[in-house]
Order: sequence, then structure tokens, then C-alpha cells
Amino acid sequence: MDLFAKTRDTVHKALIKHTQIVFQDPVQTLSPFRTLGQSIEEPLAARGIDLET
Repeated sequence: MDLFAKTRDTVHKALIKHTQIVFQDPVQTLSPFRTLGQSIEEPLAARGIDLET
């Protein structure tokens, strides 16, 4: 018996509820003056997610 199955199902449902696909043209979206890491880090930092830990 998997004791965490219900927890995983709940988390999975919440994740699906708050996730969406965004289609973008990478040539127009990514800046040639920034690294990919910088482009990913900026919106995460704006939401208080620290990648340094």
C-alpha cells in the first residue's frame, strides 16, 4: 500500500490546475545579451524563488 499516493495525487492535481503551456518563438523571446540561465532566473527571482540554495 502506498501511503503517499493520495498526497501525490493532490499535488499533481494542484500542479495541473496552475500550469499552462505558453508557445513562444525562441528567436524573438530570448535576448542575445543574456545567458539562458539569466533569462530563467529573473522571473523566478521576481516571485521570490532563490536558485542559489
